[in-house]
Amino acid sequence: SGLSSAYLRYDISALMQQINNVHKGTYLSSESTHPSWLIRVRALQFFSMSEMYNKEILETNNNLGDPIERVDELIYNDLESFIDKPIRKEIEDSKKDLSFWIHIFAVLDDDKFDKKEQEIIKQEFGEKQLNKIKKILTSSNKEQSRNFINSLLEEKISGLAHIAPKESQIFYRNEINNAERKLNIENLESKIVLSIKKIK
Repeated sequence: SGLSSAYLRYDISALMQQINNVHKGTYLSSESTHPSWLIRVRALQFFSMSEMYNKEILETNNNLGDPIERVDELIYNDLESFIDKPIRKEIEDSKKDLSFWIHIFAVLDDDKFDKKEQEIIKQEFGEKQLNKIKKILTSSNKEQSRNFINSLLEEKISGLAHIAPKESQIFYRNEINNAERKLNIENLESKIVLSIKKIK
């Protein structure tokens, strides 16, 4: 870059603190690319403690350090903990949201939300979610409520398709079938498609 070393100093203690935070599971911010550069630093840290590093890089004759298989295991565990699991959680949360709004769309197909349907929503998604939709329905008129729900449903369909393209199609079809069966409704997918087209 042409800058002198005075401008290129890095706070090593801060870096190590961030690395330790990754180890504790407390660092998953904007630095998390794929994989996080901090996880790459941890991979180098693991390698520096390996037997191979001592022999090949430091050119020592001792057998100190972890076998390379152990280093591979540590790196894999980091990738699993700090990349795969958060992505998996995001997908599962997105699925729950989509399932909820599919069922809400279905129960409102007849412009009613009777006690039986409310009980189904409560059993499937909990009382908090039931109260959420009841509040939406009572705080605005029927057309506003339906437009809001249709917009949210479209958002949830697109959201899951974006983060899990292959899974989303199968999950969407399954949830459509589940909602039709539980709520005794037919042609649910066609009705969803038609409603989404109206808001575009």
